[in-house]
Amino acid sequence: MRPPRERRDGAHVNPTQTTTMPFDIASLKDKLDAQQFADLSAFVAEQTTRAETAEGKARAAAKESIDGRTKIKAENEKFKTDLALALDKLGIDSADQLADLTDAKGQAEAIKQYEVQLKRAQRERDEFKASLTDMQGSVTASKREAAIAAAMASQPFLDADLARDFISARIVQEGSEFVFNAGTATEPKHMPVKDGAAWMAATKPILMPPAGNGATGSGFKAGMGAPGAPAAGPGLDPAAIYASRLPQAPAATK
Repeated sequence: MRPPRERRDGAHVNPTQTTTMPFDIASLKDKLDAQQFADLSAFVAEQTTRAETAEGKARAAAKESIDGRTKIKAENEKFKTDLALALDKLGIDSADQLADLTDAKGQAEAIKQYEVQLKRAQRERDEFKASLTDMQGSVTASKREAAIAAAMASQPFLDADLARDFISARIVQEGSEFVFNAGTATEPKHMPVKDGAAWMAATKPILMPPAGNGATGSGFKAGMGAPGAPAAGPGLDPAAIYASRLPQAPAATK
């Protein structure tokens, strides 16, 4: 039996639990000047609000979709009932027998009214179907936006637009949910969107504030949400990657 994995501090890690830690923005307060910290705090608050708003829209759209399907079902049942009643009044078993009816004035008027009602019911049914398709598309779009917003809010990205482009390109649908793909189209490595944001912060440190002494980092651990991934090494540490890409930056004091 394979022994439990250990963290760098020696503690055992439960492989069924997410290893992402919540980002504490207050840890950056001493590393940024007052304006930078204020701007960063405002950005994180804005992204959090956007995520909550998108999630609320997704729930509302889902409810609207369910209500729409219920209404379509009720309208179809009413249509069947009205059709059966009309056929019974005319003394026939199906609409195919309408052409065989005697061309009496009363029957002709009844047929005319029936055809008008039938066309109206069919038109309303088609409109409900089109509306349902639109609502389902809206639900999917809202859930994708909520996933992107949740990922953005989980990390203090310096360039929100650039980070959003990177994250959006890796958000994929898996069943009814959206996940982050840290792999490729042919060899996907799916993980929760917040874990994906942490992975993005670790592998693209240029998107993040410089990590100084005591910074918490992105919270990403290799293998998080991606079974079979290699163990984490110092090469995925945001501070180390940032320093290697910007050698002219002063080293963090110890």
